[in-house]
Amino acid sequence: MDSVTTPYQELSSTINANTLTADYVFTPEEIQSVANTGANLPLADRWELIRAELSRRHPGRVADTLKWTFNAAGNVICNIAVVYAAPNEYVAFFGTPVGATGFSGYYTEADVWDCMVRGDMYTFDPGQLEKSVYHAGDIAYLKKGTRRVFRYVDSCWMIDYARGNIITMFPFGVINPAAYNTLDPKSAWEQIANYGELCIKSIFGI
Repeated sequence: MDSVTTPYQELSSTINANTLTADYVFTPEEIQSVANTGANLPLADRWELIRAELSRRHPGRVADTLKWTFNAAGNVICNIAVVYAAPNEYVAFFGTPVGATGFSGYYTEADVWDCMVRGDMYTFDPGQLEKSVYHAGDIAYLKKGTRRVFRYVDSCWMIDYARGNIITMFPFGVINPAAYNTLDPKSAWEQIANYGELCIKSIFGI
């Protein structure tokens, strides 16, 4: 019997074939260095300073303002503000003031780096019996095809940077939580709209 290809699979394949070979705008090292900006400032001022520095380095590509909304991936509810997006790459500010524990996601077509801005994060991989600890200034790498459990300790904030076929991250990261967990389509739509708006900005410069 012939298999049926869904519209989502067709879109994912098209993006994978046509756009994912493009050069990346950012590097994990650059994101990590920018994450250390304004360490002594109040958090809101610090995020704005980091956004402005990214915009200075990459004119016309970074969001002009921070649009915060909820993200509920991995049974964790955090604040997220996407500041750069392309079909093969995104940069987002991410975190929680109250702590959380959850699952990283299992991404087979994308790599993710978490560049710590404030607070501590604990993680463990399958079979790992002692936790890994990440402090402000550290960077945690989730290689495609791997997964882990994490804990954000109290107030914990980071820059989330991903490379790969970004649309394949949406079912776990955005769509399924809204459909089956939080039942919060508003937050899901805000994330999709912000990502789409910034994709247009990065591709067409508008």
